[in-house]
Amino acid sequence: QNSKKQNVILFGIEAHVCVMQTFVDLREKGYNVILINDCIGSRSKYDKKVALRRAEQEGVLISSYESIVFELTRSAKNPNFKAISDLIKKSGEEMEKDKKHKHKHHEHHDKHDKHED
Repeated sequence: QNSKKQNVILFGIEAHVCVMQTFVDLREKGYNVILINDCIGSRSKYDKKVALRRAEQEGVLISSYESIVFELTRSAKNPNFKAISDLIKKSGEEMEKDKKHKHKHHEHHDKHDKHED
């Protein structure tokens, strides 16, 4: 707290418990908190929604990992910009492959379940 840093980027699991208690404490201590929406989770969508609503009430800025990474980079002139951009692009491609794989997996199980009837 004695640091001159005033911004905290926050992410984690159990958004409605651990993460929420952390951002409430940080806000009480005067920190600006940036909560990374796609890097938090809860066991239920409802609990995550409650945590996000509370975060907004507490004055927490909600962002995404991609947005905050590019915001921290500041400019395409940054020497790390290309490497970061390539990583995010690759990550997006991997996520799409994973979604397609999960979709095919569900379709296979749906067909299998129908044949058992």
